[in-house]
Amino acid sequence: MAGSCSRTFRTKASTSTNISALQGRATTSERQQSARAWELHATTSLARLLRDTNRRDEARAMLAEIYNWFTEGFDTADVRDAKALLDAVKSVAIQMSIFDCVREISATGLEQGNAGR
Repeated sequence: MAGSCSRTFRTKASTSTNISALQGRATTSERQQSARAWELHATTSLARLLRDTNRRDEARAMLAEIYNWFTEGFDTADVRDAKALLDAVKSVAIQMSIFDCVREISATGLEQGNAGR
């Protein structure tokens, strides 16, 4: 019976150690997630400032890198705000690329038209 009692104590001690380790990992994970949420919030604010100062490519790259970390929490305000800003910055970048192409084509066409005169 003494051996059984000793094994039970060792098993409970081992289980307690495992639970403590799991709790430690969960706490670390929670801290990392919280830190990432704050980083997303701060980066979104900085990306807005960059967008407003015509540094859209920089804003998009910076925000995309942080936003892509997230695999859940898409219903939270910070993640939704980041996604909306990212989409807006991408949209403007696409519009600017199209505008630049049209302007280049127009300029080339004008140069070719004037060359024939």
